[in-house]
Amino acid sequence: MRAERGSAVRAKANPGGMVNSERHGATPSAPLVQTRNLQKSYDGKHLIIENLDLTVNRGEFLTLLGPSGSGKTTMLMMLAGFEAPTAGEILYKGRSIERLPPHERNFGVVFQNYALFPHMSVFENVAFPLSVRKVPKIEIASRVTRALEMVQLRDFGGRRPAQLSGGQQQRVALARALVFEPELVLMDEPLGALDKNLREQLQVEIKHLHQELGITIVYVTHDQTEAMVMSDRIAIFNRGRIQQLGSPRQVHEHPATAFVASFMGEMNIFEGKVTAVETDGHCRIALGAGLTFLGVNARAVEAGSSRLMAVRPERIRLNPPPGTCDNLVSGRVSEAIYLGDRMTVRVVTAGGLQFSVNEGVERVDDPPARGMPVEIGWNREHCLVLEAD
Repeated sequence: MRAERGSAVRAKANPGGMVNSERHGATPSAPLVQTRNLQKSYDGKHLIIENLDLTVNRGEFLTLLGPSGSGKTTMLMMLAGFEAPTAGEILYKGRSIERLPPHERNFGVVFQNYALFPHMSVFENVAFPLSVRKVPKIEIASRVTRALEMVQLRDFGGRRPAQLSGGQQQRVALARALVFEPELVLMDEPLGALDKNLREQLQVEIKHLHQELGITIVYVTHDQTEAMVMSDRIAIFNRGRIQQLGSPRQVHEHPATAFVASFMGEMNIFEGKVTAVETDGHCRIALGAGLTFLGVNARAVEAGSSRLMAVRPERIRLNPPPGTCDNLVSGRVSEAIYLGDRMTVRVVTAGGLQFSVNEGVERVDDPPARGMPVEIGWNREHCLVLEAD
């Protein structure tokens, strides 16, 4: 996984003359967009977005992540101006814009279905935002050329969208969103229709463009890995609310709720009761059958509270060396699944609890046999005690 980044703009040399942080006077971490008590309902009864407060900082890559129906796309459409809020405010540079039509907001927008004009050439598609803004033709030509160079399509200007692959069409859509030099670009699952390899390639290319141009991007996806690769911060949506907002490492390693813990990757989750609270921010939780474990007291729970214990499979060690783990439990292997670069081992304890353990590539050539007795262990800092959602 890449190293964690802050949300500050990383200004770089930009000989192509496209958007950069200095041109727009961007201040690292300064708010660009804010929402206040934002609400959206289509029937007047059920809220799709509920009292949402969100700040988007200048120059950051913010991803709205969540399952289908969680409200993330509705949120993006309200930022773009294609949906009107039922209540609340949207502020852009401190100015209220929720009643402003989309074309007056001057945001770049990229959709999953590309939304290219089939009767226009690639050049004409990219030039369209400049034409409607009445940019002089000689300037249009140079700016379109630079935009196509950015997305590695300089020699494709004369083609029609139907003559391009899906990845090339998405690059055209991206160039069109950037060519008029917006400060904010909104992307609604732009890579969802592409195959895995191409999707991963474009993830890196979009992130590099973000860093080089100093623009602000708000990106919608339901793909956790995509969000982890690309984002400075991730806002995890569920049922119209933000469950957690933080860096990729924060939301993965320190989930605030059981929903976030399970949504951000595979997680072993068990119900239990807190038996003791330590003074160092940890607590002990009993899962039954005499099993008690030490974990992070994430929500300052009290002894006697019913809570959930959560630990990720990659944080559990199979047959750890003595004295290396705070929590240990014995069991038997019920299944070993080969996954190429790793192996997932299912371990069932005497009390009937089933743990999933991800073993690294060094163990793939020596898989444990089904029924083999094993010991598994993990440390307290990787064991979270959470409230049920």
